[in-house]
Amino acid sequence: MSRDRLLLVLIILVSLLQLLLVWQLISPSLEIFASKWVWLTLHSVTAALFGCCAGYWMGANTQLKSKPVAFYMGIMALCMPGVGGAAALVSAWIGYRVWVNREADLNDFVVTENTSLPFTTPIGRKASVPDSRGFVEQLRYSDDSDNLYQKVLSSSYIRNSISVDVLREAVSHSDERIRLTAYQILDRKVNDLNAEIQRLETLASNNSSDSLGIMWLQIANNYWELLTLERGDAVARRQLLKKAVAAAKKSVGFDSENRNAQLVLGRVCIAHGDFDTAEIALEKALTLGMPTDKVVPYMAEVAFGKREFKKVQQLLASLDDAFKQYPPLKQVAEYWA
Repeated sequence: MSRDRLLLVLIILVSLLQLLLVWQLISPSLEIFASKWVWLTLHSVTAALFGCCAGYWMGANTQLKSKPVAFYMGIMALCMPGVGGAAALVSAWIGYRVWVNREADLNDFVVTENTSLPFTTPIGRKASVPDSRGFVEQLRYSDDSDNLYQKVLSSSYIRNSISVDVLREAVSHSDERIRLTAYQILDRKVNDLNAEIQRLETLASNNSSDSLGIMWLQIANNYWELLTLERGDAVARRQLLKKAVAAAKKSVGFDSENRNAQLVLGRVCIAHGDFDTAEIALEKALTLGMPTDKVVPYMAEVAFGKREFKKVQQLLASLDDAFKQYPPLKQVAEYWA
């Protein structure tokens, strides 16, 4: 029997026993448990056991509809004089601790037979050396340093959003040549983007032409690229997000009919946590003719951020099946289906 089923069975059994105890409390003539000390001991133990099991079960199963379960726990607590309140507090505390630490329990999601998952070999499945699914895994398992060095060098010509994970993995490689080269490439990418942003901002401040919207759009895109490179630094991330949002808003302000600008504004606002602005921008981009398959995944992310889970499911279901075959959208769509 699985852990969840065992917990559920325990909750049901304890609930039935507690109902017998409450029944005897209401009907003194019923003498199931003759001694008041036996009654009190059973009442205390079952209340504590119910609270612990229910709290852990709710915390470990976040996909369950928690409101009905929480209501049931509240009713049971009212039916448990004295220790009922304590049991409810204990269950809430245990549920909170399990919820907080659920991401640390890797055993729930590392074992998989899905070979389309990128970069790392899941625990429980033997890895080839090197695995054919990604350069990051080759950096971890391959002993061919010369080959890896050439690949790290070539990553300087790859788009930042794709190359950053490879370069960050290479920075911690045991080979000094690979490590230093990766660090230099990352540093050069950051410097080049900063220089381009400064150039465009200077050009935009001295320009009054109709191309200002395009300039600020490019600045916003460059800040987004910097976010990719600096995502490990929380302070830099917050500052870059603010600048990216400001640049995207300026771009939309100069040219509100630019669907690309609206899409970029939606993306950076999602990262910034401003879901209302993101939703408006994405809907505008869709109205202006941006392809549905390009906008809807971001709209689903907005709906998730606003906790509109039914809308997430509806939006992902509206995507073309062929488009949903590409990871990571494939795994997300399958989950919400």
